Amino acid sequence: MISSLRASVSPSSPPCASTRCSSNTREEASMFDALIGLAVALGLGVYLVITLLKPERF
Repeated sequence: MISSLRASVSPSSPPCASTRCSSNTREEASMFDALIGLAVALGLGVYLVITLLKPERF
């Protein structure tokens, strides 16, 4: 039983190897992650500039 489960799950297979997950979905998820990272970086940058210009507010 356990050996048959190990045979069906190979460590070299990509996490999205099933037919319901296409490469387009992975690209969209990757782009979404990049956009979230960009938004966080921009927000942090704006916050740091504001705290440099008006430190008494923080």
